[in-house]
Amino acid sequence: MHSFGGVFAFDELIENKNYPRIQANLMPSFRKELTEDIALREYSCTEVASLPINLRTEKWKRLSEFCGNYRKLSDEHKSIILRVLCKLCFYEQVTSLEKGYSNPSNFFQFEVNYWLFLAKYIQFSDGGIGKYDISLFSDLSRNAPKGTLVKVNAIYQVVVQNVKDHNNLEQTIYWQNEHNLAVKEIQDNVDPFVYKQILSRYHRVGGFIPQLQNDPVRCSDEMQLAEDVARDLFTHKSNDESLNFIYNKCAQEILFPVLESRIKEAFWLENYDLACERAFEIQKLSPADPRVYLHLGEALLRNNRIPEALLSYEKSVFFSVSNVEVPYFMVGQCYEKLGDVFRAQNAYMQSIIKDPEGISSIEALKKISSSMINESEIISSWLTENENSNGY
Repeated sequence: MHSFGGVFAFDELIENKNYPRIQANLMPSFRKELTEDIALREYSCTEVASLPINLRTEKWKRLSEFCGNYRKLSDEHKSIILRVLCKLCFYEQVTSLEKGYSNPSNFFQFEVNYWLFLAKYIQFSDGGIGKYDISLFSDLSRNAPKGTLVKVNAIYQVVVQNVKDHNNLEQTIYWQNEHNLAVKEIQDNVDPFVYKQILSRYHRVGGFIPQLQNDPVRCSDEMQLAEDVARDLFTHKSNDESLNFIYNKCAQEILFPVLESRIKEAFWLENYDLACERAFEIQKLSPADPRVYLHLGEALLRNNRIPEALLSYEKSVFFSVSNVEVPYFMVGQCYEKLGDVFRAQNAYMQSIIKDPEGISSIEALKKISSSMINESEIISSWLTENENSNGY
C-alpha cells in the first residue's frame, strides 16, 4: 500500500485535484535495500534527477522537471512535490531543496515546513542522520492555523514521537488533548472520508495512553473505536471508479495499522486465538508485507502451532527487504522447537550474516553447537572468525 502514496500525490498535482492521502512513510534506507535485494542497483539513487534517463517513465520525467524548477513553483505545488519525494524515500532531496519558512504566511507554507520537518525526523530515526528536535513539530502544532490538516498532522507527530521515542506519558496526554481539539476543528473543513481517516488515526494513537497506564479495558475500548471508524471507510463510494480505487487503498492503509495494534493488544491480553484471527485478516489486506507474517508467525507460535508458524516466518524472509535477520532468527527458533538443529543452525547463520551484531542469533547458535557432536568445532570456529571480522 505504501507504493500508492507517491502515485496518488503526483496525480493530485498534475490533475489539480485533492485526493485522500496514504499516511505511512518508509525509511530512506528502504529504497537502497530494495534495489539491492532485487538486484536492480541502477535504481538506487538519492534524488530524482540521478536516475539514468533510459530508466525514466513519463511521470518520472515530469517529476524531474518539477524538481529542477522547484524555486519557481507556487507554495502549493512545492508542498505536493515534497510530499511525493517523501513517499519515494527521497528525504535527503527534500532537505536539499527546502530550508523552510521561518514565519509561514499561508497554509501551504506550513505544509512545506511539515514535510521538511518530517524528512528531518525520518532521516534522524534511520541511523541518526542530521539534526532533529521534537520542538520542530510542537512549534508547528502551536502556530499552524486552526481547522487545517497540517495542524492535525503536526500534533499527531508530536503524540507519536512522545510515545515512540520519549515514552513520556505526561506529554502524550497533553498533546492527545490538543489532538482531540484539532480533530474537532477540522471536521467541517475536509472531505468526510479524510475526516474518518484522521479520526481512526486519532483513536489508534490514543490507545497508547491506557497501554502506558496498564489499563487493558480502556485500551481495548479506544482501539475498538479506531477499528470501527476504519471499517466505515470502506463504505465510501463515488461515481468515479478511479476515485473508488483510491478510497479502497487508503481505507486498507488505515485499517492495517489498527489491526497491527490490535494483534499486540491481543498478545497483551494473552488471547492468542484472537491474535491469529486478526493476523489472518491483515494477511488478506497486504499479502506481500513481511510484517504480516511476523505477526502471524508470533500468533501461531504462541498457540503452539509450530509448523504453521515456521511457514509464516519463512514467508516473512521471502518478502523482507530490510530487517530480514529477525524472521531468519524466528525460523531458527521454530526449527529448534521441531528438533531440526541443522536447519536451525543454517537460519541462525543467515541471521548473523544479515546482522553481525545479532546477539540473540549468536547465543542461539552457540547453544546449538554445544549439543552437536561433529559440528560443534566447525560452528564455534565459524563464530569466532566472524565475531572478529567486519565481513559477516
